[in-house]
Amino acid sequence: DYFGNGVSGSSRDTAYASCVFLDILRDESNGVCLPPSPENIKFYSQVQLPLVRAALLECLTYAFEEYFSGTEKTKESIQELILGFNLLPLCLEGCQSKGVGQAAFKLFETVFLSL
Repeated sequence: DYFGNGVSGSSRDTAYASCVFLDILRDESNGVCLPPSPENIKFYSQVQLPLVRAALLECLTYAFEEYFSGTEKTKESIQELILGFNLLPLCLEGCQSKGVGQAAFKLFETVFLSL
């Protein structure tokens, strides 16, 4: 049960979905999530994008915490996500980003310091 809102599924599935969405948001110049209007780009990049990234990083952190504490964990499974979605650079870049730093650092602590 994630965030107490009735959404259920395996922690690996939740982590995977978060990784997919974070990966989609990486393309800040030609991405599918960019607003069609150039006037909205500044608001998107300074407000909306950091908020969504922070929420996804927090979701990913909670999924990994649950995954590490549960019985379903296998190192190979988690390494696929870490390597496949290039999470280390994502965390390090996020730690330097305004609005995302705290969530990125928490993910870094949870994933990379516990391996």
